[in-house]
Amino acid sequence: MPSPLQKKSKVKLCWASDNESKKTNGIKEPIRILKNSTSGNLLFHSDNLTSVNYLLEHGFEQKIDLVYIDPPFARGEKYYHRMKNVENPAFEDVFRGKIDEYLDMIYPRLEVIQKLISDRGSIFVHLDWHLSHYVKVIMDDIFGYENFRNEIIIKRGRRKNLLYQFKSIDRMHVANDSILWYSKSAGMKFQRPLVKNKRNSKWMGFWSNVRSVWFCARERTMEVGQGKSATGNRKLQSLYRQIR
Repeated sequence: MPSPLQKKSKVKLCWASDNESKKTNGIKEPIRILKNSTSGNLLFHSDNLTSVNYLLEHGFEQKIDLVYIDPPFARGEKYYHRMKNVENPAFEDVFRGKIDEYLDMIYPRLEVIQKLISDRGSIFVHLDWHLSHYVKVIMDDIFGYENFRNEIIIKRGRRKNLLYQFKSIDRMHVANDSILWYSKSAGMKFQRPLVKNKRNSKWMGFWSNVRSVWFCARERTMEVGQGKSATGNRKLQSLYRQIR
């Protein structure tokens, strides 16, 4: 029995837009294209909506197998390109607190990308908690609820957790981002992301482990022996004699 979302009546996300034309894909801006003479790969310097429209108009409809996009997170932050200790402005996230404008931006881009993806293709959209739930509903509308594959959770880099210095907090620490994975068709199958790695190895027995400890203790003894800690030196020398 099909789920309610797989019937003809779809669930759609509605929002107030200052300019309905923003929801169309008719934006035209200057574009610069660099082509690698060896591989034939293309590098676009433009608004990405202009780039995907260019691809659509030049024969790439249903030709692309993989799309990964990393749109702004609506944090209101500035991002820089760092090279040799020099920071150059890359872009500024201007969508903080502007959910309607963000949806005006993302909808036409996803709409064109859906036309570019082949029948065996997929799209991965990197987001965080700010707007991932809004974009999920939009992608259900554009790509189809039945074509949702997974929400992939990415653990962020380790940061010092300062929550426990306060008696009360207004929210928990955010430790992950999300990647929404959609396919073009529900019947598509994919290879497993992990495969067995064959390598020559041997069982490390008890005495092998003891020998490893012996080398570690010997090395540590030599380090302390060169320092000024006589007490530490005597303790390690004693350990060295016991396991020797």
